[in-house]
Amino acid sequence: MTLTMDVISETIDRVDADTRNRQFSAKLHSIIATSLISHGVDLERINAFFMAGMPSKQSEYIQASSRSARSHAGMVFCVFRPNDLRERSQYQYFIQNHTFLNHLVDPVPINRLTSKVIERTVPGLLAGLLLCVHSQRFSSTIYNCKAYRDYCADMTTKGIDVRRELIGQLQRMVGVDWNYFPLVARQKADAVINSQFDYCEHLLQSSAGELKIKDERVLNPLTSFRDIEEGIPLMPATETGWIFASVETSFHQSQGK
Repeated sequence: MTLTMDVISETIDRVDADTRNRQFSAKLHSIIATSLISHGVDLERINAFFMAGMPSKQSEYIQASSRSARSHAGMVFCVFRPNDLRERSQYQYFIQNHTFLNHLVDPVPINRLTSKVIERTVPGLLAGLLLCVHSQRFSSTIYNCKAYRDYCADMTTKGIDVRRELIGQLQRMVGVDWNYFPLVARQKADAVINSQFDYCEHLLQSSAGELKIKDERVLNPLTSFRDIEEGIPLMPATETGWIFASVETSFHQSQGK
């Protein structure tokens, strides 16, 4: 049988459908999978996981081993290859490796000062500041647009510039005041923060008062690392040029051109 995405989807649906009411003999009891299962496959019925060898990266090991015990108690068995020096080391120092497992993960190759990173994280940082920090000095929680506008008006009467405070806090959170980063990169990041804040502030001031600040029509903070950006449509065709033309058209449409 050829392993296709349809087969994988059917298998996942079958495991999800296996409830306690289904007869034991009718349930799926084991799955043989590649590393594909470690990416976004959340099945609460998986409570025993056998790993054939050690992945090349600690992050992959964490991802794969966490497929077990999603909702209930579970066990993970690592079957190391005795002739592999690296895996023998993993076996000999198993406890030590797992004690410092999170510290052994390779750093993510993303520059925190890049424009796209700032654009996607500022809304979440701003929502966190309003809900957790600025709400403490206001009469009520700043959970919707009306509360934000009331808060700004109240602070203005007290001579406090909320905009300046929030931008300063965002700058420190992103790290534009760190001398570790080049001055040019920090200046560019500072400009992006100001621009992104102005956009978010406009939404908070102009949106309906009852809308929550985390609403997708307002700040819409990032809630998942998979939610990076909207994908472009890729459709198979006999003519490669037609595919590129379709992608280019979709890109210009998304940019309003």
